[in-house]
Amino acid sequence: MKNKSIAVLAVLIVLTFSTLAGAAGFVKVYCHSDPGTTTLILLGLPDSPIEVPAVRTENPDDPTDRDYFYADYDMGQIPDGSYVLTAKARNMWGESEESEPYPFVKKVPAGPSGITLSVSNE
Repeated sequence: MKNKSIAVLAVLIVLTFSTLAGAAGFVKVYCHSDPGTTTLILLGLPDSPIEVPAVRTENPDDPTDRDYFYADYDMGQIPDGSYVLTAKARNMWGESEESEPYPFVKKVPAGPSGITLSVSNE
């Protein structure tokens, strides 16, 4: 049985990856996990498995939620392409099973075209 708390990753990461359109850089991966989580292990990317520290943070939807974490990962280093991201959580006792998959496409936007200028006396 999959760890249901880490499976929330598939839902929450949607908002995170939407920031990739037009900008490469660090992406925050948000998820629910057990309180002792120290590391998130990202799978499905080049150089997987990738271990990133899990940082406890406030859940903006529920400030009383003590089991909400994020991890930063530099997506600017992966080539454009289609990926299926999954994750595992790690604590001092071991690793969880993989989360539900989250498919996404990383693509740097094409250069602007059709630029025009107008002059105004206002």
